[in-house]
Amino acid sequence: MPNKSTSVLIVDDERDFVEMLSLILEDGGIAVGGASDGKECLEILATEDFDVVILDVWMPGLSGIETLKEIKKCYPLVEVIMLTGHGTAQDAVRAMKTGAFDYLLKPTDFDDLSNKLKAAGIRKKKQEERIENAKNQSISKGLPKENEQRPILQKDDRVGAETPDKSAVASKVHTEILIVDDEKEFVEMIGLRLEAAGHNVSSAYDGKECLDILSRKNIDVVFLDLEMPGMNGIETLRKIKEKYPLVEVIILTAFATIETAALGMKLGAYDYLLKPPDFVELKSKLKSAGRRKEKQEQRIQDAMDYGHRPLFI
Repeated sequence: MPNKSTSVLIVDDERDFVEMLSLILEDGGIAVGGASDGKECLEILATEDFDVVILDVWMPGLSGIETLKEIKKCYPLVEVIMLTGHGTAQDAVRAMKTGAFDYLLKPTDFDDLSNKLKAAGIRKKKQEERIENAKNQSISKGLPKENEQRPILQKDDRVGAETPDKSAVASKVHTEILIVDDEKEFVEMIGLRLEAAGHNVSSAYDGKECLDILSRKNIDVVFLDLEMPGMNGIETLRKIKEKYPLVEVIILTAFATIETAALGMKLGAYDYLLKPPDFVELKSKLKSAGRRKEKQEQRIQDAMDYGHRPLFI
């Protein structure tokens, strides 16, 4: 059962389903609320605090995805588990990219739901703790508090420190790509097209070789097949995100399911592509993934720069 302090809002236009699930969760000591559509869900969240929202994808009026966007925009710490009776892997990927914690198919296995609720509640509390710790550290170190403007430092105001010139930070001309797939002809075909588009491409034919290349090369984006002999795509993805968290991973598969799509996104994949991929779509996702990696690297650099700056109050 989820932690008894976890509060859950169930949003589904099937009232019988909401009532049934509410009774089951309440029997386990969970505080439960119900809503029949996205509009009512947002109205409730505006007046009541919930840790987790169980949200149906297909609803009249405001759809599940639209409701999810509004929840993450207005209440970013609220975790959302998407629920559907006829979803697709593409739906799952879109929901996870929009900020959903996880995805479930109807009819729902209650043990699976219970485990996901517990994990979602734990993550929300950890995020709240991190924010509180960050605030406390900022106060103790004399850093600007939330909503306070950081002082603008001029070169002459600081001894022995140069203001970073972000315009001088060289952006990468090429994206470093690694294609991981045991189908050599497929790897060669995609590799040639990407090289013709101006990218630098490396190839690997299994998970072990992929990790070996990542240990030696600075790769931006990995195209990773799920079905491979030896170390499969999911295992490889786990190890990539453990050792090289900034490397973006786009999953390739000919057999996408909601379960594998949701798991891949939870483990840190950037996106999903069905084989054979449409090359225009592939290039679009590659461009977005490369940009996200650059932004993440810039945020880390900014944080490091700021952490080493002298304070002027």
